[in-house]
Amino acid sequence: PLLGQSDHAALHARARLLNTASALWWLLAPARTPEGPVMAVAFAADREADNIDIGLSRALQVQYIATGRGFLGTSLEYLENTLAQFDRMGIHDPDLSALLADARRVAAEAGVSPAAGVAGAGSAGR
Repeated sequence: PLLGQSDHAALHARARLLNTASALWWLLAPARTPEGPVMAVAFAADREADNIDIGLSRALQVQYIATGRGFLGTSLEYLENTLAQFDRMGIHDPDLSALLADARRVAAEAGVSPAAGVAGAGSAGR
């Protein structure tokens, strides 16, 4: 389905906010499908940026999402919120859903507080 104007504006505003502190951003772009034109959502990363590591294994990606925390919250919350927004827009991403399930499992195994993104007795994740 096509994104509504308010969905587009919200994603664009968040992307502008994050662009000031990150080498990552969300993009909305027109795309053609066999069913006709749609607005596509893409996540872009500056592969040359010092804080981007495109060679991370799936296991490390899951570990970092399960335990990571930044100035805007936890990595797990970010992924949960991303998928919640996708769900509201009718976007289904099985790969991100599987990543979330794996990260939740690892977070639970590590004793990470869902709201804090901190393991055990206050040791921060990556």
